[in-house]
Amino acid sequence: MENMLKKNISVQRNIVANYIGTFCQAILGFLFVPLYIKYLGIESYGIIGFSVSLSALIRLADLGLSVTLSREFARCSVLPNSARQMRSLLKTLQTVYWAISFLIGFMIVAVAPLIARYWINPGSLDVNVV
Repeated sequence: MENMLKKNISVQRNIVANYIGTFCQAILGFLFVPLYIKYLGIESYGIIGFSVSLSALIRLADLGLSVTLSREFARCSVLPNSARQMRSLLKTLQTVYWAISFLIGFMIVAVAPLIARYWINPGSLDVNVV
């Protein structure tokens, strides 16, 4: 009983620490924006923001496949003679990942001039640099 109480306190302490860390990260993000703009310029800061947004969208392309792979590998790891099944699953998901990556990469390259010219509004930066 006492051991369970210690674990409960430890979990609560970890939750509170996690919230404090997330809060500090958010506050620092807001506090440093003026410094970033001062040293980089508004156009460069906008390009960084765009690349971070694009990175978040690309992470969505995972479509839960990494979680599926982890779960299936954990399930198969306790089964006897499952190495062949694990290899097959990995090769299948690798093919899916490569296809998604090439598709996203092709789309980015294809629309890059339009994004640089009409969406980002480069201002003082050259469109070719953007």
